[in-house]
Amino acid sequence: MLKDFVEQKHYKFAQKAVDWKDAIRMSCESLEADGTVDANYKEEIIRCVEEYGPYIVIIPGVAMPHSQEGATGSTRRPSAS
Repeated sequence: MLKDFVEQKHYKFAQKAVDWKDAIRMSCESLEADGTVDANYKEEIIRCVEEYGPYIVIIPGVAMPHSQEGATGSTRRPSAS
């Protein structure tokens, strides 16, 4: 899965952000640019972090922002089983 992120250039390195919300918004730039997510997806991620806490932090200084599967703004919907 991480290989896919790298190959599709779905990552962002930044030295700083105004706050955690700004960092999430920046992290979505490459996903928005290629149409993987809609512009409102970043706000859905922020809503989820506000509701569930910082579940996106992998290790100190590294986060993988994401929302729930099939979230508003995600152009990749779960397939019907």
